[in-house]
Amino acid sequence: MEHYFDNCKAFGHFLIDKTVEGLSRCTDNYPREYDKYYVRPAVYISDPETYSTLLGRPFVLACSPYVGSLVCRAHYRLFPSLDIDYGYHEKDIDSKEIVKFDKYIRQLFEAMHVPNKPETKAN
Repeated sequence: MEHYFDNCKAFGHFLIDKTVEGLSRCTDNYPREYDKYYVRPAVYISDPETYSTLLGRPFVLACSPYVGSLVCRAHYRLFPSLDIDYGYHEKDIDSKEIVKFDKYIRQLFEAMHVPNKPETKAN
């Protein structure tokens, strides 16, 4: 999902700043005073030195407008054989809490993960 952030930067007229949690945020910077219902799409990416996936990749969150709010989606490989993919409405989870939320999700999966589990053969 890193390409989402690269694409965001490439289009110009975009605002890039840092969130409270140290994520870089890329969102459009067009004035929209005339449209009070406009919801700005955004892409968040972590500096892997600060927060990353367990495989060392940056954490990326892509948020798209959907019926008056943003729907945010994260997708990454947690273990070589396990991907995580989740989404939520931004109104349900404060963007200042996303790293904390992601850490909680990881803990749930890590607690259930059985490393080096033998393969079972299909009948």
